[in-house]
Amino acid sequence: YYNIESYFDGGNVKISADGGNTFTILTPFDGYPEDEVYSGNCFIPGEPAFSGTYVAWRKDYFDLSDYAGDTVIIAFDFGSDNSVTYAGWYINWVKIWSTVPVEVGEKEQILPGKVALHEAVPNPTTGITSISFSLPRSMEVDLSVYDATGRLVRNLISGEVKAGTHTVTWNGRDGYYRKVPNGVYFLRLRAGSATESRKLLLIR
Repeated sequence: YYNIESYFDGGNVKISADGGNTFTILTPFDGYPEDEVYSGNCFIPGEPAFSGTYVAWRKDYFDLSDYAGDTVIIAFDFGSDNSVTYAGWYINWVKIWSTVPVEVGEKEQILPGKVALHEAVPNPTTGITSISFSLPRSMEVDLSVYDATGRLVRNLISGEVKAGTHTVTWNGRDGYYRKVPNGVYFLRLRAGSATESRKLLLIR
């Protein structure tokens, strides 16, 4: 939630892996609303930022995989001048999570018995959703998103995929990285001679 003087003021998220000596800007999956804050901003000049007005709580996701295993400092960096007074920037429910690796060792791996496209999570989604599918053997796979008219929106996977259960994410954008409108979308998995479909509702 933020109400900030557009372009002149703003805030972004940064990370440090060296105890706070240097910080790197973290970019959310959907990018920052402002590509470059006013160069005269004394705190974050010329940096991308949340700026302008968004009068509702929004979820933003950041990829921290490059820092796995590191001790890091995460900073919420806000810069403003004293010429205009707005409500500011509100932050709530910060969560950090990771996938848990499964140790196989000498244990026999149990493979799926058939091709399956599982329910997307979450569904409905506000923009980021995880899509899992299972294969009984290595197969040529095509996993794509279609709109309600049957038009291709985004191809997520095209090529050979090994046996097992796999997960990909869709960020609610088309093949040109443009946000798609709210509505019903269809996930279609083609693997060998099998075809599986699931319905997905996008509500931003």
